[in-house]
Amino acid sequence: AHYGRPPLSLGMEFDVLPVKEYFRYRELFPKTRFVDVSPLIKKVRSRKSPWEIAQMAQAAAVSAEVYATIPSLLRPGITEIELAGLLEAEAMKRGHEGLLRMRSLNHEAYSWHILSGASGGVISYIDAPMGGQGLSPAFPVGASRKPIQTGEPILVDFGVVINGYQVDQTRMYCIGKMPEHFRRAYEACVEIERAILAAAKPGVPCDHLFELSVKMAADLGFGEAYLGPQGHKVRFVGHGIGLEINELPFLAKGHSYPLEDGMTFAVEPKMVFPGEGAVGIEDTVVVQRDGCRRLTTMPDEIIEV
Repeated sequence: AHYGRPPLSLGMEFDVLPVKEYFRYRELFPKTRFVDVSPLIKKVRSRKSPWEIAQMAQAAAVSAEVYATIPSLLRPGITEIELAGLLEAEAMKRGHEGLLRMRSLNHEAYSWHILSGASGGVISYIDAPMGGQGLSPAFPVGASRKPIQTGEPILVDFGVVINGYQVDQTRMYCIGKMPEHFRRAYEACVEIERAILAAAKPGVPCDHLFELSVKMAADLGFGEAYLGPQGHKVRFVGHGIGLEINELPFLAKGHSYPLEDGMTFAVEPKMVFPGEGAVGIEDTVVVQRDGCRRLTTMPDEIIEV
């Protein structure tokens, strides 16, 4: 009635549209051509406006405050999920909205991803270097009921969302002294992240940064542990982030398109040692004309309490 005729074409996001909903629209508009506009929407989302970047910067400021509370909360025997709940409360007091949207079927993203000791070596269904045990087979990822012990690596990967816009950040903690081999692996992750961010400029192919990180990990002696255990390695070291966790760009194998001014991504070099633990660092950054600027600003040192 509004246009005077049915639409000739309708654009839909085929990558997330339920089949039942698709067929319903086919019945409503039997002569209309249906087109997948998912690539267009993801392309538009890949470059953020100054307003969007400001929302992400606000989320990063909240993230820094939340991470700063961790030393006062850590104690031997606290469970991963208990710590996660306390951090969730700290984040929500500061405006965190809780739901991290993720563009994938049957993938719910938790705000918290807290892995201590052997939990860090547990892989899962998610496309990540490590997954964690989770709470049950119904939620088999992330923080578990495992008590956190003295002298084991504690990986905290906690996302924050403000006005729908997210940032991702990972830092390492330990009650007491971090074991030396984990410390060396973490220092390698920090070195790899710095190299990626130094090389990440508009025009640089995304897969070049992934290959750079893989070569560095091997040269530093951590090729076997980098980005997951043998046989379960992921093929990315960074993912776009904004309204959803997994937006463009991906610093990944086969993603040969270039970085562009205004893109935002989370870079996360991580090492996994099955049966022992995991270490890693993650920061959310924005691509600018002269390079990258970190939105997440926490110091990158291991925090021992």
